[in-house]
Amino acid sequence: MAEISTNATCGQDGPEMYCKLVEHVPGRPFRNPQCRVCDLKSRNPKERHSITNAIDGTNRWWQSPSIQNGMVYHHVTITLDLKQVINMIA
Repeated sequence: MAEISTNATCGQDGPEMYCKLVEHVPGRPFRNPQCRVCDLKSRNPKERHSITNAIDGTNRWWQSPSIQNGMVYHHVTITLDLKQVINMIA
C-alpha cells in the first residue's frame, strides 16, 4: 500500500547508459563492468528501472541517473509514503 517517488530516474529523458560495477574489491581493479541502457519509455521491461521497482517485491531495481549527466544527480531524493498516520501523545 506504500507509495514511492523520486526526483530522478535513469532514462527518464530518453535512453541512457549505466554501468554496474560487479565483483569490486577495494584496492583491486574493476572487473567485468556491465553496461546497459535504461529508458523509462522503452517497451522492454528490462530497460525500465522505475522507482516503483524498489517496493514491488520482485528482483527488478530502481536505477539512478549517472552522475556523469551533471551535478544535479549527485543528490537524488526518494520519498516513501507508508500510508500510516502516527499519533504522538505529548
